[in-house]
Amino acid sequence: MLQSIGEIKTALRSLMNGELAAILRKRGLGYRLIFGATWPQLLELSHEIEPSAGLARQLWADREVRECRLLAGLVMPPDEFSEQESEVWVGDIRFYEEAFYLTASLLGKMKQRSTIAFKWIAGSREMRRLCGWLILARIFGDGMQLQERSENEFIDQADAVLRSEGGEINKACRNAVLKYALIGEREQLRVGKLLELIGNC
Repeated sequence: MLQSIGEIKTALRSLMNGELAAILRKRGLGYRLIFGATWPQLLELSHEIEPSAGLARQLWADREVRECRLLAGLVMPPDEFSEQESEVWVGDIRFYEEAFYLTASLLGKMKQRSTIAFKWIAGSREMRRLCGWLILARIFGDGMQLQERSENEFIDQADAVLRSEGGEINKACRNAVLKYALIGEREQLRVGKLLELIGNC
């Protein structure tokens, strides 16, 4: 098992892909070091690392190495990751890729994920809002239904995004709406107007 940052970076060197690293740099990922590892490779590597909150925090703190940042969410045990710490981590996100993979590996698995998601989508900070919509898409994909009050809030927030915003937040919002519509006939009817907006985009 890999137990230190040094051992992990040595393992990452074996995954070095200069061509992919160059592509990622052209896409605007401004890390000092990019090994060029793919997400499936990082998932496989994470199985060689004992889950550890301390090691995950060290990986996340290494802001200049792309793969350390992406591995952090895979190494952090979700039940040891508090809402307060999630605020700190998401506030430190610089690139969309980090938001997508941190949500997939960690944020979407937290016990309080629904509460956090609704708080973030109603806020003003871009990366928090993006992560909020990404979390909602994941929990709707798991079939989670909403109580009426939360459902109304979700519909209102989604309507505002679909009518006035573009970019990654719009994409994440669309995905959340589509996932919600797939839960059942009732949910599909509730987001019918939102589906029309998506169809007209």
